[in-house]
Amino acid sequence: MEVATKENIENNIRTTLEKSLTELVSIPSVSGNTEACSQILKLVESKCLSVGLNVQWCKHENVESIIISREKNKIEFDILLLGHLDVVPAPDHMFKPFVKDGWLYGRGSADMKSGCAVMLQLVLDHVNDLDYANVGLVFTTDEEVGGVCGAGRLVELGLKSKALFNPDGPD
Repeated sequence: MEVATKENIENNIRTTLEKSLTELVSIPSVSGNTEACSQILKLVESKCLSVGLNVQWCKHENVESIIISREKNKIEFDILLLGHLDVVPAPDHMFKPFVKDGWLYGRGSADMKSGCAVMLQLVLDHVNDLDYANVGLVFTTDEEVGGVCGAGRLVELGLKSKALFNPDGPD
């Protein structure tokens, strides 16, 4: 039997996040590539549905976004975690992530797929924790081109929260 040491726990977290980030970076979700943007949102949706979370899709002017919550049709939250899964264009080889010296490299790994992987894992890990009952998670696919059809549209539809967390960019 393996003992749950701090080192084992940290290694498990690192492995889980590296796997998730690798999956996200491997999808060339360039703003405007509707097929790839839909693919990355479907990947996130499948992870959320597998633990019983609800996923609402919003499509505006061919841009898709999702709202993840414990309740159906929820748009008001105490805490909202907001991220974007679109990236700027890059050569194909940049969508083949690799690890070097403990860092994962690939298009979007810093802006902002790493932050999205962490927020997603946080929500997945706390799906049954009542302290997270009114935490929402939103992923958009048009931030790199202004965010009007993603986050902008969701706000127009009534999305709101008491607090917002958006860990965008490497700084």
